[in-house]
Amino acid sequence: MRESRKEATCVELRKALADYNRSEEAIDRPLFERVGQRIRHQGYVGPDDLYLIIAWKSVPRFALKNAREALSRSSPEIITDTTRNALALVAGDDTESAAVEAVRMLTRLPFVKLPIASAILAFYDPGRFGAIDPNAWTALGWPDDGDWESEDYGRYIVHVRQLGRNCGLTPREVDCALYWIGGD
Repeated sequence: MRESRKEATCVELRKALADYNRSEEAIDRPLFERVGQRIRHQGYVGPDDLYLIIAWKSVPRFALKNAREALSRSSPEIITDTTRNALALVAGDDTESAAVEAVRMLTRLPFVKLPIASAILAFYDPGRFGAIDPNAWTALGWPDDGDWESEDYGRYIVHVRQLGRNCGLTPREVDCALYWIGGD
């Protein structure tokens, strides 16, 4: 377990976001634009996009294996139906409970744990959602026991949204900055 830290200021978040963007923007920006646009247009995550999201969000040495396994253990219809239903929950509902229920539904898919479920929401609407991960979690000064529940995402997204409002950033930008800070 990492030592908890003091929460970042808006200045620190903006600097970390700029550093993150210099490092990761070449892959993140086009991936979020293309995949996110497709998800918003369709209203669901198709198997190909789920593969991309899992590969992007997973630990590199397991990324492709996890993505392949996820697709081999769910039919395209199950992936489409599950993601459509989860995204419909949050389509017009910004509540914590809608976000919690959406990630709960998404984590029923094989190899979709909370970080990937939250990434699906971030791809769908980066202006309202961020993707949780251990670096971001500990950057908030919260101890990480490595065993997150769907309710933890509710707590996280409420806090990330508030930081975003306070600092003039989107939840996705806040989660990128926190990821960068927590990776130090």
